Amino acid sequence: MSQLINRVAHRVLLILLMAGWLCLSNLVQAAEGDDWVPPGFEAFDRPQRTLVDIYHGGYFLTSVWATYTPKDITLDDVAKIADSIPGLLQPETFRTLLAAPQPTHSEQICRQAEATGCGLLVVDDVGLIFDVQQLRVDLFVGSTFLETRSAGQPAYLPPSGTGFSLVDDVSLFFSGAETGDTRYNLDNNLVMAYGENRLE
Repeated sequence: MSQLINRVAHRVLLILLMAGWLCLSNLVQAAEGDDWVPPGFEAFDRPQRTLVDIYHGGYFLTSVWATYTPKDITLDDVAKIADSIPGLLQPETFRTLLAAPQPTHSEQICRQAEATGCGLLVVDDVGLIFDVQQLRVDLFVGSTFLETRSAGQPAYLPPSGTGFSLVDDVSLFFSGAETGDTRYNLDNNLVMAYGENRLE
């Protein structure tokens, strides 16, 4: 009886070892071969087409069609994107760079609103972060392609270019009841202005 139990236990151990070896070989294959896809999921690794929203500096620019894979994304109408970026220098060179397939940098997506150390790329020319769930592309442009603008603000507003203007607000209020007096209140508020000067 004990010999039978030992044989069964030995066979079970061999089966477990073989199953473990198969799992380990699959993991090694997945790690070494970037193109490895689990059987039955090949369609998810093929290029997909969709309309994506383009953002720069946190502001929406435009929407364009794009072709993407889990690794990279190719934007279609790069001229439309370039035209929507204010102060862009060397637009032809920028369009050429942006037309090439760009890494998605999906590891830089901020999964939570309070997350830190994500959502940012430091680039010399152009780069992007593609969030496939939001169909959103955050575009990052190197300083060599952007005009340098002063961060200072004028201490005072510029002189007004308007002429004479006038606003007259007339209001009438009344209240009362069947057994009491009726009260009326007439209010008139006149504002005259010329340029940045006004008189009330």
